[in-house]
Amino acid sequence: MWNHHSYDGAGGFTLLPLDDEDPREAADIRAHLRRTGAPIGPYDVFVAAQARRRGATLVTANRRAFERVTGLSLVDWARSAA
Repeated sequence: MWNHHSYDGAGGFTLLPLDDEDPREAADIRAHLRRTGAPIGPYDVFVAAQARRRGATLVTANRRAFERVTGLSLVDWARSAA
């Protein structure tokens, strides 16, 4: 089973289960990215949808893909650690 976790900044993770609105948000993101010719992977779409809906900052080393999603706050952990 696939789960997404969010970092709470204090050393712990909080499980973010998919809810009824996440697939709709993911579909909106996917459709927009396909129209603009810049799709990302299906799992990345769901991760982005969860983060954007909740106003969460997405921590990733794949900033290049997630920058295509409007309204998403990002932190590149690989650059931050350097």
